[in-house]
Amino acid sequence: MTTKNIFTITLILLTALKFFGQTKTKSVSDKSKIDIQTIDHGLIYIQANKTGKVKFLTIEQAKAFANKWNNAKVKGPYKFIVQYWVDIDLKDGHIRTFRINGEIAKETNDWGFDIGDKGYIEKLWTETK
Repeated sequence: MTTKNIFTITLILLTALKFFGQTKTKSVSDKSKIDIQTIDHGLIYIQANKTGKVKFLTIEQAKAFANKWNNAKVKGPYKFIVQYWVDIDLKDGHIRTFRINGEIAKETNDWGFDIGDKGYIEKLWTETK
């Protein structure tokens, strides 16, 4: 093998390694954080199918929930009956919807995240007008 061939093969391998090393697939256990500055308002629902009573969250309450979500630790795949729904409406029109039972919250799939306070959502519900 000539020096030119070794150089060419080495260059191709290094390019391929650099290219493939920069891709990161999103795991099902990854969660998207909420940018606090993008929050417009929030809603909280009681009942599993979002047909029950609904209350509007203050901007401070919506931001506090976002902080809880952003700091939540992964719990793993989790099945539960939904007690509360929380919608965080963003300024760009997107809505982030969370299903909650106790201290476990889920957004897009069945991966649960521990928000760290079992009574937080119930307290949020009772304090909201």
